[in-house]
Amino acid sequence: MGGPPFLWDGGIAAFAGSVADWKEGWVKMTRPESVRDRGSGSRPIASLPGSNLQQTSAENMPSLVLREGERARLAECIRTLVSPFDHADLDRWRSAVNRRVGSLLGADQATFELPGVDGVRLYSEELDADLLRKYHTLLEPLGRRYRIFQRYRKLKVTNRTRLWAEHLDEYYRSEYYGDLVVPLRAYDGLFAYTTLRDGRDSVLYFHHDRPQGRRFGDRGVQILRLLFPAFHAGVSTYVEMRRARSSLVRAVDREGGAAALFDEEGRPVHRSPRLEKLLARADDAAAVEGQMARSAAAVVAAAVGGVVDANTTSSPARTIAVGSRRYALVTTLLGEHLLGRPYALLTLKPEAVAPLPTPAALRERFDLTPRQAEVALLLARRRTNAEIAEALGISPHTARRHTEKVLLKLGISSRRKVRRVIRGLRDRSGPGEKEGRPR
Repeated sequence: MGGPPFLWDGGIAAFAGSVADWKEGWVKMTRPESVRDRGSGSRPIASLPGSNLQQTSAENMPSLVLREGERARLAECIRTLVSPFDHADLDRWRSAVNRRVGSLLGADQATFELPGVDGVRLYSEELDADLLRKYHTLLEPLGRRYRIFQRYRKLKVTNRTRLWAEHLDEYYRSEYYGDLVVPLRAYDGLFAYTTLRDGRDSVLYFHHDRPQGRRFGDRGVQILRLLFPAFHAGVSTYVEMRRARSSLVRAVDREGGAAALFDEEGRPVHRSPRLEKLLARADDAAAVEGQMARSAAAVVAAAVGGVVDANTTSSPARTIAVGSRRYALVTTLLGEHLLGRPYALLTLKPEAVAPLPTPAALRERFDLTPRQAEVALLLARRRTNAEIAEALGISPHTARRHTEKVLLKLGISSRRKVRRVIRGLRDRSGPGEKEGRPR
């Protein structure tokens, strides 16, 4: 009886077996025939994307038989491989891949290589990080001599014996084996090797940690071949989305405005140089960042919850204060289809500021003396009494007396309200109405 399709060398393999086989939890996987052989007139499986795996010796491999539990674990491995953005960051994705695929293969050690990333190039939770840093230095001379990297790209999924082939004796006598493989206890090896669009390579390495005993064999190669298309798709997706995010960051920086990119949990991913300068000068930078983070998290949560469109949308601008200036905060949601996971782009745009009135206008409007008009303008610019005294060449005591008289004539009790009042934005109490002793 036919069953659901399964990936095999990048194509489709059909389950074959009796009803009894299915009830027992065993399924025999047969080599696929091409789509054309099935009479559809389409391309053969060998020409489908991701299906160009080397077929050397595949015909001589025994049929792959998977228990029901192994099929479920295989499906979970595929879901993990193709979903890098379901995880909080790159290393958590690589950790999940290493653990799940390694467990399915029965590996003692797993390593995920991905070049050009923010974290480590070679990620492993079992192998010594300092020793792993020597990997390329020790392997590259040997690899060039025996064209190992070309064989990697040709075979795509292979074990150590097939990879080194007639050069296996040289491999065991090499400095690479003695100084790296043995100290790492990375014995029997199984590898999946994919080349990205930019020409760089990403690799999954699996090892047993004992020189004798279990071996991956043909079965391990067959299972990893089933997973290869998902591995290639997941890595390619991550790299392309990361490239898109980098392009967005460069565009934000070129724009020259104060902007920041936040992830779905309200964590800052990038701040533009203009925003960095703005926050560096603000005494309340932490509070401003907190407001931005909360706004980002709220917009993303609304999209995830279906309250707003989960693609690209902007929230209404809200006003926040940064130091003595006020800014319009605009939050734009960048949906998953753009960057792999939802992000929020926040921009701060300075609100239009009306100019302060002239000293003559202040004297006429609030019955101030020339000196009091000067003090009022300095208070509107958030100057302290000491700064006012220094600017006008008077004593701090005199500056304080002028400040008290200015506040009294403006009808307010707080120097923080001076800017609004002299711009014509009256406090609720209105000028002339007493609020208590000026501060």
